[in-house]
Amino acid sequence: MGRTGRIFYGWVIVGCGVLITALTAGMIINTNNLFVVPICEELGFSRAQMSFAQTLFSVAAMLVSLFAGPIFAKFRLHRIMKLAAVGIGLFYFAYSRASNLFVIYILAFLVSACSSLLTWMPFSVIISNWFHKRAGLALGITFMGSGIGGMIFFNILGALLGAFGWRTAMAVLSAICAAVVIPVVFFVLKISPYEMGLAPYGEEGERSLAMEEYGPGLHAVWKTRKFVSIFLCLVGIGFACNALASTQMPYLQDVGYSVSTSAMLSSCYMAVLIGGKVLLGAFTDRYGLSKMLVMVGVAMLAGFVCVYYAKFLPMAIATAILMGIFEPVSTVALPIIAHRVYGTRDYGAIAGLFTAASSIGCAIAPTAFGLIYDVAGGYGPGYLAMIVVTLACIALLLRAVHGANAEEQ
Repeated sequence: MGRTGRIFYGWVIVGCGVLITALTAGMIINTNNLFVVPICEELGFSRAQMSFAQTLFSVAAMLVSLFAGPIFAKFRLHRIMKLAAVGIGLFYFAYSRASNLFVIYILAFLVSACSSLLTWMPFSVIISNWFHKRAGLALGITFMGSGIGGMIFFNILGALLGAFGWRTAMAVLSAICAAVVIPVVFFVLKISPYEMGLAPYGEEGERSLAMEEYGPGLHAVWKTRKFVSIFLCLVGIGFACNALASTQMPYLQDVGYSVSTSAMLSSCYMAVLIGGKVLLGAFTDRYGLSKMLVMVGVAMLAGFVCVYYAKFLPMAIATAILMGIFEPVSTVALPIIAHRVYGTRDYGAIAGLFTAASSIGCAIAPTAFGLIYDVAGGYGPGYLAMIVVTLACIALLLRAVHGANAEEQ
């Protein structure tokens, strides 16, 4: 049950997810920082003014995550994704024509909102519908698309910017996104296996078709100490992850590496990140949630120690590798935690709140570390502080999720 011909259609859905995340989160969102300098030079904006557009990307993602539950409850998920697929191409093309700073801010917000409505939240729900077993692996493969898109289009975009300028480069990206994402969302993507008369992966037909939602639901848990503890820990983990990701390039240059070497190390991180998402999902499927969090915690602690000594090349390389291993915790792990701790009832809303928690931390981190740099004259003290934050968050999260096991549900 659950197969059409020889291939389970759920893996086709995973392929859709890889394409969509590669061309939205990867190609459009992850590469947007390359446009900061050429836009500032042409339009006369300051770096701070354009950096606020980057902040709006995080704010939009956070708001979509916060309100994902009510949105998905009121409107059909597939219809939302169709609108977002059309919208992201249109808004990003409009971005390429903009000259007014306020218009750029509005379009940055709308582009990020459309990306969020096509990637992290929808596919957290879709993959949980299609996979009752190996969901962690399926999520990891789906979300690795953002790393693939970023890695491929960083190089392509560099050539486009040099040859044609930022407006043409951005217009080309919008056309590529629309040409692939719209047909995939409209004609290939299916939200649930039941639309095709199939059962989820790992379930027999009769049992699956009769299954009901389980778990306490959002209203029963959102004020509990356990839920609040998980939420705050995820804010801290999102902060720690983005603290390193957002400062890696300038820090490497601060300690003496050239721009090209720093870029090479960042590319190394993006390459490891692709496999890291699959690793984290597969590891969770096999060894459980608690052991996955221990693995992530060890990698994060080692990462902050290594980056502190990154003036030595082996330590800089180790930092890039470790980042690729632990950074997926802020995307792949969140829906897994929601599902394994709280079940399927109100899953979209709970996963959305957990994603919002991580987004809050991610949004705060660049500004906070900018202040640390201004006060301390470097990022080093902040990295040392992150060791304490990581230890506290992982320890509290392990205590909160203790006993959660998908097979026990």
